[in-house]
Amino acid sequence: MTRAFTPPETLSKDDIRTLGDVRRDIWTNSFQGIAFGSGSGLVLHTTGQWMKRFGYLKTAKLGRNTMMLSILGGGALGSFLFAVKTGKEEVHNLHPIFRVGAMDTSGKSNYNERALQRKHANDNGDDDDNITKFGNDETTKELRDMRVVRRRTLMDSLRHGRGLSDSHGGHWVDHQHGGDNGGK
Repeated sequence: MTRAFTPPETLSKDDIRTLGDVRRDIWTNSFQGIAFGSGSGLVLHTTGQWMKRFGYLKTAKLGRNTMMLSILGGGALGSFLFAVKTGKEEVHNLHPIFRVGAMDTSGKSNYNERALQRKHANDNGDDDDNITKFGNDETTKELRDMRVVRRRTLMDSLRHGRGLSDSHGGHWVDHQHGGDNGGK
């Protein structure tokens, strides 16, 4: 059973009715778009056949397959365009419903608080973005070493004009000597 038949308890009867009306309008106009688009496709195909008979279209092959393509393609396009148009026209009715279950955003979200903590940690000289939370000391040291190698490789690529390609051209900076080791 879809959620449309079991709406959340936070919605009033008017909100549920509004949702149903918007949904119904979108479906109704979508079917009208199918009819309009299919009819337009048929008219365009028939017009193309008449133009071919009178010599305006010389190379076009308009048979049964192109007729089905015109009708079905026109129906699909018409359905899409009519549904989108109706959805854009009716969305203003849904704005109050969007706010029903919204959380209070006056405070900072958990993500924003963590980002602010990382920013302050970086301002204080800790440039490891909380690497120590990953696990044991060996893992932490390995991650730091990998970061140092990546940064040296990036800076070396920029200095020598190789750009920011992910392939690195097979050149990795030796993290022990700080020089180019030729991809070894």
